[in-house]
Amino acid sequence: MVATIWKCRKCSGSEFLQYSTRKTCPNCLLIRKQKYKLNKSSKNSDLKKTYGIDLVQYESMLEKQEGKCAICDGIETMIIRGKVQMLSVDHCHSTGLIRGLLCHSCNHGLGKFKDDTMLLEKAIKYLEMN
Repeated sequence: MVATIWKCRKCSGSEFLQYSTRKTCPNCLLIRKQKYKLNKSSKNSDLKKTYGIDLVQYESMLEKQEGKCAICDGIETMIIRGKVQMLSVDHCHSTGLIRGLLCHSCNHGLGKFKDDTMLLEKAIKYLEMN
């Protein structure tokens, strides 16, 4: 089959090569797959209890970030029991305010630095020296 260049019917901005009858760009497909993986009822109550947001708000954030981590722009790769995990809800531990959705690696990286910008700046300077 010959590849054709299409504009995504979902976001209507992305152009991509199409080898089949699919008319949705890979980014939009990724977001749809991530949304589909959500266990709606239990995830909704977990989000409400832990972060004060519901699944609709989570999905809105996910779509706004195009299904990618707010720091590294990567997709989630953490697998538990054979399933790729959802992006983590990142929040300020002192105020509780939600900052965005992060992949497992970035979320844990910030946690290891205790959300301390001074420590992160020192780490950057250290990396730049070597």
